[in-house]
Amino acid sequence: MAAYWGAQLLGGLVGAGLASLLSLEAPALGTPKAASGGAFLAEVLGTFLLVLVILVAVHQRLAWGGVAIGLVVTMAALAFGALSGASINPARWLAPALLSGRLEEAWIYLLAPLVGGALAAWVHGLLLRAR
Repeated sequence: MAAYWGAQLLGGLVGAGLASLLSLEAPALGTPKAASGGAFLAEVLGTFLLVLVILVAVHQRLAWGGVAIGLVVTMAALAFGALSGASINPARWLAPALLSGRLEEAWIYLLAPLVGGALAAWVHGLLLRAR
């Protein structure tokens, strides 16, 4: 798991670094536009929905699982982008934040995906037991 996290962060750093070099500006961040509590809830809900759809798609071996996952990411961006930037992935937020030096709201983008992912795993387990 540590290798996966490292790869996510490295990929984010490379992508944000390239974007920064090409635009000559600091990389874009999911900076909250709403109060921190609203941004936190947006990130929890977005991550919850994404992880739940991934778990169901993988468990059910859905042929259209990739489409469902992509639609959830799109929906999260549209629904929560104005509130939190809809990062729904710590590496998606952390890499640009490190490069720009803007870490003020780090707790939102590091904690909310953990909470949302854990809730999704718990709900998925409940759904499996209810079958």
